[in-house]
Amino acid sequence: GIVLVGSSHPQQFERLPGHEGALTRINLMSKAGPLLAAMGVIRLSGIFPLPPDLPPRQHERAENLIYQTPHLMAAFKEFGALLETMEQAHNSRGLGEKPLAVVSASEHEGGAMADSEAEARRSERAWQELQEELADLSSNSTHRLIEESDHLSVVTNRRDAQQTSEEILKVVDAVRSGQPLEQ
Repeated sequence: GIVLVGSSHPQQFERLPGHEGALTRINLMSKAGPLLAAMGVIRLSGIFPLPPDLPPRQHERAENLIYQTPHLMAAFKEFGALLETMEQAHNSRGLGEKPLAVVSASEHEGGAMADSEAEARRSERAWQELQEELADLSSNSTHRLIEESDHLSVVTNRRDAQQTSEEILKVVDAVRSGQPLEQ
């Protein structure tokens, strides 16, 4: 089985209003990021803020990891492979009846890239449609929208992460039992 948590869609840059320039920024970061990370500029910039609701111990651990050069280098390599990865995903043939859970946040950064409130709303609706399309990759799938969550909180906020964990356990149960996912 597979669980997609806050997943990208292979056509998100083409289909999300206001995201046309995002790919250019990602490509720039994949090239300049490693040099900036090695020089310590990324750490000084604070470009990757931590979620404010992390418990103190997890906040300390995340703070120790997020700006480490090896971690940043891996992230920038991921950025550099994004186009190829999205093309591979776009050309996939689906998952058949393999259990698939798609877990989505209700709030995204579309508003930050949008030129207007109306464009931000269109972007959010389009994002949720793309998430539904991901769920369509399997005839045995669920899509769970976690209300009042964002891209990070689905794994860092206790309430949101609990809902994400529930979906993971449902997929594990479906795989073990051979039964379809419960809707």
